[in-house]
Amino acid sequence: LSQLQNRNARELNDNILLQYIVRPGEAEVDLHIEALHENPETLSNDEVLEIQLRFFRTCINHAFLNNMKRIVFIHGVGRGVLKTKIQNELDQYNNVQYIDAPTSVYGAGATEVYFK
Repeated sequence: LSQLQNRNARELNDNILLQYIVRPGEAEVDLHIEALHENPETLSNDEVLEIQLRFFRTCINHAFLNNMKRIVFIHGVGRGVLKTKIQNELDQYNNVQYIDAPTSVYGAGATEVYFK
């Protein structure tokens, strides 16, 4: 690879959120395990949850670093385990607000996060 390609790949890797930008300052991140892992059928439920939460935390950290205004995390409906864990973590921050994302756009399985 050229040096430019290497640098660009590193920058994208360093800022995973870039690939999810939908508008300036806004991103939509799909946390479905199929979007995060090549062989999700090989994972236990605990492993799936850990991968999803790790990716969520990475995206939140990048959002702060990049002064994002809004991120929608698409977590799906399921039994609500991931949604609950995400919202419990968001409760630890005093500089974010979150709401259920509009069902007309995302269905029932998404959380919209605003950065103050």
